[in-house]
Amino acid sequence: SGDSAAESSNRAIFGETADGIGIYVGMNCTALIEEKDAAKFLYRYNNTPLDTIIDTDIKKMVEDEFNKAVNPYDSTVLHAHKAEILDHVKSTVTSYFKEYGVTITVLGVKEGFSFENPAIQEALDKKFESEQDLVIQQNKNEAELAKAEAEAKAKIIAAQAEAEANKILTESITPELLEKIMSERWDGKLPNTYIGNG
Repeated sequence: SGDSAAESSNRAIFGETADGIGIYVGMNCTALIEEKDAAKFLYRYNNTPLDTIIDTDIKKMVEDEFNKAVNPYDSTVLHAHKAEILDHVKSTVTSYFKEYGVTITVLGVKEGFSFENPAIQEALDKKFESEQDLVIQQNKNEAELAKAEAEAKAKIIAAQAEAEANKILTESITPELLEKIMSERWDGKLPNTYIGNG
C-alpha cells in the first residue's frame, strides 16, 4: 500500500470484534535461531534475515491469530478476555515458528487495546465509570440496609426484654404485696381537697 518497510513493521496489530468494532494492539516480538535449529531455519527461509521474517511472516500470523481470538467477543466484554486472547496468540505463533527453527523469546503487548474509533473507547470508559458508580452505590445501599436491619433487631430485642421484665413483674405482684405497698404509702387520711361540679 505504499508504506516503507519501517512504517509497515511499526503498525499495530489489528483485529475486529464480533460486533464489527476494529481494535488495535501494539506488540513486541524478539526471536533468535538456536544453533540446533539452524538447518531447519535455512531450509525454510534460505538466508532471509530474521528481522525481515519478524516483520513479515511472524507479524502476519500474529495479526491473523489476534483477529481470530478477538472475533468471538463483543467490544464491551473484550477487556475481560484480554489475557486469554494474548495467551492464544503467543502459544500458537511460538509453537508454529519453532517448527521452522525460529525461537520466539518475547511476544507480548507493548500497549493496551485501543479501538479504531476513539468515540467507542470514550463510550466504554463512560460505561466502566457508570458500572463503578453503580457498584459503589450498591455497596452503600447494602451497608445502610445492614445498619437498618441491625437497629431493627436491637429494638426487637429491647422490646422482648421489656415484655419479659413486665411479665416477671406482673407475676410477682400478689394481693398481699399490693396491700403492703398501699399501707406503706397511705397514711389512712382522706384527701383534704375535693374538686367537683359545683
